[in-house]
Amino acid sequence: MTGAADMTGRAMRPGTARLPGIDLQPSSVGKALTVLSAFSQGGGPLRVSEISRRANLPKSTTHRMLGLLVSFSLVEHGDSGYRLGGRLVELARLAGEPDAEELSSSLRPVLHRLHRGTQQTIRLAVLSGSEVVYLDTADRCTAGSPPRSAADRAPSHCTAAGKALLAFTEEGSGRLAVPLELPRFTDRTLVTGAALIAELEEIRERLVAFDHQEFRYGTVGVAAPVFSCRHKPVAAISVETGPRIPHPRELVRAVYLAACDATRQLSCPACASTAYVSRSRRAGIAPERGCAKDAA
Repeated sequence: MTGAADMTGRAMRPGTARLPGIDLQPSSVGKALTVLSAFSQGGGPLRVSEISRRANLPKSTTHRMLGLLVSFSLVEHGDSGYRLGGRLVELARLAGEPDAEELSSSLRPVLHRLHRGTQQTIRLAVLSGSEVVYLDTADRCTAGSPPRSAADRAPSHCTAAGKALLAFTEEGSGRLAVPLELPRFTDRTLVTGAALIAELEEIRERLVAFDHQEFRYGTVGVAAPVFSCRHKPVAAISVETGPRIPHPRELVRAVYLAACDATRQLSCPACASTAYVSRSRRAGIAPERGCAKDAA
């Protein structure tokens, strides 16, 4: 069989990836990428013979490379043939999500507005393993200036921001195991996995998480998650106050609306309009006009 030609008219060796500006040798990696690139032409689920033709590889080699790609969830195999796998979709989604600096820069106006409205310490947090990392803080010291960097860490299971994020991740939904025992920081800390899972279920209903002096005595937190597209939790906005929350209902509503506003900034309109509205009635917090499109 005569091999295909590249843009210069030279014959291409089987197994050489036909990607612009890239000359991959016919190694296993090159062959696997060649097979993967065959899906770029579209056409729905593909049979081995069609993938082999597009990749200019023998069927036996194509079948072996497909097995490798399936093992990494880069390709899926069904009754109608092969298609791109969920792992590629996940990687593409991650590539489009904002990094820490982007998050801080995008959401600083939200932090300032919430601080001005509550006169409390406002923090922006992201999840990192079993901890939350605080990226920014807006408080009395930062009034009129950008929030100060506050890249310190805290346990996720006993902080409002951490629980707000865990509730909407795989850990919170039970797909990943939660430790049976959790570290204790105060006499109010949840120290069993069962207790944490039960609270995360409640947070998914009400959309707001609390820390009732569970990490530090004298500090109470209220937090709500910030979503990107596909309702992926990417950050949490929290308010830290003293043991007696001033006007608790107003504070909860303010945090909720700030997270909703932040979600709108990070998501496409369709995702932003449903990330909170679909749950807001169960949570008993009506979305403010302009917070999301259609509450019905």
